[in-house]
This record gives sequence, structure tokens and C-alpha cells, in this order.
Amino acid sequence: MSYYQQRLVKKIKRVIAEKVQSFIEEEIGEDVLVNIIEVKIDKDLEQARVYFNVYPLEKREKVEEIFQENKKYFRYVLGQSIRSFRVPKVKFILVKG
Repeated sequence: MSYYQQRLVKKIKRVIAEKVQSFIEEEIGEDVLVNIIEVKIDKDLEQARVYFNVYPLEKREKVEEIFQENKKYFRYVLGQSIRSFRVPKVKFILVKG
């Protein structure tokens, strides 16, 4: 992974982590902890895969559903925050365990 891609991954992780917690609290209205574990991007910057976990465990499916419904919003947020010629599509992947 190039230096530019490493910097971009760190920036994406930070931006997503900041927005996710407040967004989930607004949607669910309860205390839910969303942990962004890792972000991986393709070489061509086409897609960013965001690996996450949720506590409490009962809320995992609800949070995953919210992420899938709002992928475009998070891509928009990234577009506002990062300086890149291409804003990657965001794919959320739940890490079980």
C-alpha cells in the first residue's frame, strides 16, 4: 500500500468513526457503542471496506441495517472531508466475535 493510500485510510477511519457514533445514537436513540476496527481500500480507490463491531450484541443487526441503508450518506460525508480525486464507495462489514 502506498503512502498516499495509508494516509487516506487513516483519514477515512477517523471521519467515519466521528460520524458513526452520533448518527447511530440519533437513529436508535439508545446507548450503542460502534467500534471501527479497520478500513481497507482498493488500489484504484473504488471501494472502502469498513470493518466494525457493535456493543451490546443485540443491536448488531439493527446497526448493520442502518449502515446499509445510509451508505450514500457516509460517502457524501467522506467527500466533504477528504481531498481525493475519487471518493470511494463505502461498504460496511460486521465483524462477529
